[in-house]
Amino acid sequence: MDDYEMIDMNEQLEEDQKQNEDRVIKCILFENGIYIISEIEEITADYGMPNCKLINPYQLDGEYLTNFPKHCKQSDVLMSSDKFLTIYDPSDNILDKYVRMTTE
Repeated sequence: MDDYEMIDMNEQLEEDQKQNEDRVIKCILFENGIYIISEIEEITADYGMPNCKLINPYQLDGEYLTNFPKHCKQSDVLMSSDKFLTIYDPSDNILDKYVRMTTE
């Protein structure tokens, strides 16, 4: 038994929930009508430069999540918040899908 670490499943679930609580996950509506769900971080930047880091962004297509931007392998994308029309909290259903997709 010394070679194996015992894992308490309740402890693991609590740790996973704490990590998810530390993440700022928002939906973003862009000026052009595209909806995104992403973990978001504000970054310091000069005027006109990207000031937001989108981590694991996905485009919302109805109830489906698709890669954003398309044809891109990056998981982090820098954006200027002046392109956002609004930022809001995702519904529980969409948030659950996003968390499952980004924690696998």
